[in-house]
Amino acid sequence: MERLEAFPTYYNDQRPHQGRACQNQPPSVAFPTLPRLPQLPDEVSPDRWLEAAHGRVYRRRVTSDGTIQVDRHTYAIGSAYAKQMVLVHLDAHQRCFHVTLEGKPLKQLPIRGLHGPSMAFWPYFRLICAEARTVELHHRLLWERRSKLP
Repeated sequence: MERLEAFPTYYNDQRPHQGRACQNQPPSVAFPTLPRLPQLPDEVSPDRWLEAAHGRVYRRRVTSDGTIQVDRHTYAIGSAYAKQMVLVHLDAHQRCFHVTLEGKPLKQLPIRGLHGPSMAFWPYFRLICAEARTVELHHRLLWERRSKLP
């Protein structure tokens, strides 16, 4: 534990950093005065990403059981549309996906996994860490499944 506590001092004040910015000097010597980072907010809007993604269109193939997947959420479209390509339009204002097939409206689906208007920062931080682990596990499983294919 003692070594762990001493590491930041070594890393910033003693260790020559070989990157271009520090020119083989310790970071505290190369940059003796750095601007202060802004404080973390007390509350965040966990669904604010919707605004930036408004109007985005995803192309998905309907599975044999009549579903599509957007991010880690599965949405029912209907088995009548199995194996067909659909477009999924994100509507941030209505908080939904508009699904179309060949330009014709098919369904309107509420976006899953939204968290509400605001939440305290640290619970949000724990939430996104857990979501990141879930996504990483999903990607790892997909990678392993692909590597086992003949």
